[in-house]
Amino acid sequence: MNDRTVWYGHSSDSAGSSWLGPWPVFIPGSPPAAGQWDYPSITVAANGDVLIGAVAFGSGIAPPAAGYGYKKFTASQAVGVPPTTPAPGLLGSTGYGPGGRIVAAGTQFHAFVPLLAGNNLPNGVDHWSSLDGLSWTPLGPIQTTTPFLTPRLNSVTSPTEESTFFAPVQIAAAGDPQANGRWVIAFQFLLNGYNTIGVCSEDRPCGYLTVDHAFFGDLFLPSVGISPGGTGSPTYWVSYHVIRGSAATSGYTVDLHSWVIPPLQQPIGKVLEERLNPRGFTAKENRCSQTCWAAGDFMTMGALFSTAASVNISVPYFKPVWVAPADSTAMDCDVEPLLKCGTEGNEIWQKFVRFPGSGSAPESRLPPGTDSEWTFLSSGAPFPAVGPPHSQVAPAPGTRTQGRASNSVRGVQ
Repeated sequence: MNDRTVWYGHSSDSAGSSWLGPWPVFIPGSPPAAGQWDYPSITVAANGDVLIGAVAFGSGIAPPAAGYGYKKFTASQAVGVPPTTPAPGLLGSTGYGPGGRIVAAGTQFHAFVPLLAGNNLPNGVDHWSSLDGLSWTPLGPIQTTTPFLTPRLNSVTSPTEESTFFAPVQIAAAGDPQANGRWVIAFQFLLNGYNTIGVCSEDRPCGYLTVDHAFFGDLFLPSVGISPGGTGSPTYWVSYHVIRGSAATSGYTVDLHSWVIPPLQQPIGKVLEERLNPRGFTAKENRCSQTCWAAGDFMTMGALFSTAASVNISVPYFKPVWVAPADSTAMDCDVEPLLKCGTEGNEIWQKFVRFPGSGSAPESRLPPGTDSEWTFLSSGAPFPAVGPPHSQVAPAPGTRTQGRASNSVRGVQ
């Protein structure tokens, strides 16, 4: 993206080592949006068709948006210079916020766009579907019997400059490339005073993941993935960041958690990373009412599309790295060396997760300056003994109705 224009490029080889483009596909001032475009999303269907989505702003880039734009390229168009016509289509109304996602499920497409409350924070998720990426059907907001309470923008922290940004408007979504219409989404909403991760899918009722708030605070920055199940049910994955300790104090840290939801089983969880120091995240002045630390706007995992006995995901994340200065002995390190003894910097790390877990796997290296490691999940008790105890899945906040009869459910089953 550049100057609020959405650009498109593609690889010219299967290895992804050579690229063509980019070309502008959503241009400011062009119909149907009179203003700017932002927050692009892209997906590829099983037949090779490409769909691009972006938020359309009527003027400037301030929410609410003028709608959610989309543009489709056929498989043959997607590997050449993309055509400039027709103009992008538009879904929805001015009630939309940034952070919408589009996904391909088989040869079908789905769009999930946040609905905004008066304070420009989300109070729902709107759902659209399309058989061809051109004609769209509104399925209405994903419904819950418990009100979709607006999540917090950032941690409630004293002093305020210690605050962490939660990116609450952004939605995580994934589609099953082998099954038409099969999708999963995750989003933030407020429950019992904490930001919580809600999870909904096409073939399972809505539920939410929770932690023991005696040890943890708000959950934020969710990511989802699907390992296809072919003709059977797929395996779903969810990961997120979570405040460890009380954000009301200046000594809190952040954990990275991951859950696998196997077919017909309860979710199984794992602590992937403990005590990340949010003070090493990027300091942003335009995310909160004051400067706060941001681990990103989106978190996107990769799922291995395989029918093998074991299914795998990769979870990338920023890991603050603290390099001790020469005078570190004069610094206050009474809490933890990682908290105060050094200068900040970020490395991109990646966790590889396998289910079911057995044996071991070699550590895989990312580009220079980054690292990764394997972790395994088994069908045993949720969250092996790493850190404080965790809950499994709380009762569902309500029901999801998508143009069908609704029924009351409990949890993600």
